[in-house]
Amino acid sequence: YEKDSEGNFLEGADRYGQEGREDKIKNRVTDKSKRNFEKSVGSKKKAEEISNRPENQTKAKVGVRLHDQGQNILDSFFGKGKAKMLDESRKSITHDQYKTLYNGVKDIADQIKAAQKKIDPKGTVQVLTENTLFDPINDIAGSMDVFVVYSDGSVALYDWKFMTLTKDKNGKIISGPAFNKIDSYDIQISEYKRILKDVYGVTKFR
Repeated sequence: YEKDSEGNFLEGADRYGQEGREDKIKNRVTDKSKRNFEKSVGSKKKAEEISNRPENQTKAKVGVRLHDQGQNILDSFFGKGKAKMLDESRKSITHDQYKTLYNGVKDIADQIKAAQKKIDPKGTVQVLTENTLFDPINDIAGSMDVFVVYSDGSVALYDWKFMTLTKDKNGKIISGPAFNKIDSYDIQISEYKRILKDVYGVTKFR
């Protein structure tokens, strides 16, 4: 695996492996997002130049840390430990920012619970974080940030995306998410859905 400037392993930076297999899995779901970004900015070289800018390297590092934080918070709403500000998060965000993230993740947890209640109040919903999918035919793998399985067999997918929004002096947001973040989300979710349908037999998505 590749490491960041502090020597921390970046999850998913390398190719995925498979037990009993000597070579690496050829493709990652995020490869499609990467190629789309390269196309949108004109070339692979330009995309690398943008990604390697110090401010974008910092944003990428913070994003990795906040993935773990989001997972910790979401798990706490489904009986998997207690939500707390992780040590890695303290390097990147303030306590007020943590509270904003906590409330955002709580909204997702509430949506999941409300959907299950509507399906069957007595049913059980499973919430899996960092769940890896593999398509052996196309030799592609990826890790879903949040994979929800409801009691009726339907599923819902969530993918963490962290971004900087510009606000005016009154705190009103005046610029939305970067286009590549939206495209990346759509591409990854679409590919996860395809793999779930084609390989795992999932037929109902929410």
